[in-house]
Amino acid sequence: MTYFDAVKYGIEKLEEAQVPNARFDAEELLLFVADFSKSDYLLHKIDEIKEEELLSYKEVIEKRCKRIPLQHIIGVQDFMGLMFEVNEDVLCPRLDTESVVEKAYDLIDAYESPKILDLCTGSGCIAVSMYHHVKKQKKKVAVYAVDASEKALNVAKKNALNNRAYIEFFLGDLFEPVSDESFDMIISNPPYIPSLVVDGLMPEVRDHEPRMALDGDEDGLKFYRLISKEGKHHLHEGGVLIFEIGFNQGKDVETIMKNDGYLDVTIQKDLAGNDRIAFGHL
Repeated sequence: MTYFDAVKYGIEKLEEAQVPNARFDAEELLLFVADFSKSDYLLHKIDEIKEEELLSYKEVIEKRCKRIPLQHIIGVQDFMGLMFEVNEDVLCPRLDTESVVEKAYDLIDAYESPKILDLCTGSGCIAVSMYHHVKKQKKKVAVYAVDASEKALNVAKKNALNNRAYIEFFLGDLFEPVSDESFDMIISNPPYIPSLVVDGLMPEVRDHEPRMALDGDEDGLKFYRLISKEGKHHLHEGGVLIFEIGFNQGKDVETIMKNDGYLDVTIQKDLAGNDRIAFGHL
């Protein structure tokens, strides 16, 4: 069997299991098993695949057929041009969140030596990305990151180390471990899926990602209310609060933030045209 034939086998198996993006996943898993770049694959696709590689490939295809996320099988995910290790203890970094971070980049550029807080940090992808962006501007930066999950923090700490980002990590509930601190920016991708909706999510998410990072209580807005209300006491004058939000939560989050006294509250859409970003200043 050639590498090309192996990919065809993978596509067929994944399609039989109704796995989305079967062709992409089959190719990515082949690159992973063979330790190939995409150009390596094009160069060698008509070569015979090694027996041990074929066995490994069939194993990872079987895992993907069971709807284990591709990122969990490979163990990494690209985010904002950086690589992050992921596992079942954290949400896999998503393209939607890159839209939020890009807006945060624009907003943070107004601050000379910013102090940033990332709440519900998960894999640490937001905190690490913010650190690198500000450092590229040759500015001093202090980044704090908080999560209620010790397992998630262990992943985030490893990602910060791997990406040479110097971040202060804290275990605890939202602002509790940083109660004496104030910031120029508070950024958060909190749990925002209504509880009853979580069970209807794709198996990759529902069965393999931490529920506590998904479940935003009955209406999905619990953490927006908590962070917006308490955030006022942890922002410098002129500081900014920025959220990732669900596709249908723009009006609700805008109302929450305006009622809490934030100014110039703005809702922006992602590349798919869905509400994704909410931000406002003090």
